[in-house]
Amino acid sequence: MSLKLYSVSDGPPSLAVRQGLKALGVDYTLINVDFGLGEHMTDEYAKMNPQKEIPVLDDDGFMLSESNAILQYLADKYGKDDKLYPKDPKARAVVNQRLCFNMSTYYRSISEHVVSSLISLPGRSMDVLTSELRSIYDRIQTPLHRNVNIGERT
Repeated sequence: MSLKLYSVSDGPPSLAVRQGLKALGVDYTLINVDFGLGEHMTDEYAKMNPQKEIPVLDDDGFMLSESNAILQYLADKYGKDDKLYPKDPKARAVVNQRLCFNMSTYYRSISEHVVSSLISLPGRSMDVLTSELRSIYDRIQTPLHRNVNIGERT
């Protein structure tokens, strides 16, 4: 059985997993989940992921959610080398740090920015959210440049 990825077309976590699969050269079946219709909120979807979040990876009945966990699993299982997910503890720690930052800060801010364009968030103007996203971008760039030589990776 091939891998199946339950994904939304333009969500950053889903896009990250699709990029990881492509970088690893792994064949998979893409199953689009219509977020707007609430397809992820059904009882059937909850059997795959009780948190009802997107994306979900189905590897022959092994269900895994959370994009970072999926990316780590894929790199461990299908990586031909450790270029994407290093074995060296310091280099891997830097990758994990960035994955945690994406989940805790970057994705949240993107979501707030998108949602604020659809509805009004109290105390959260578009200018404030845009400024926060720029600040987050700067915080991502600094460690990228500082740690570029860890494990001699670019």
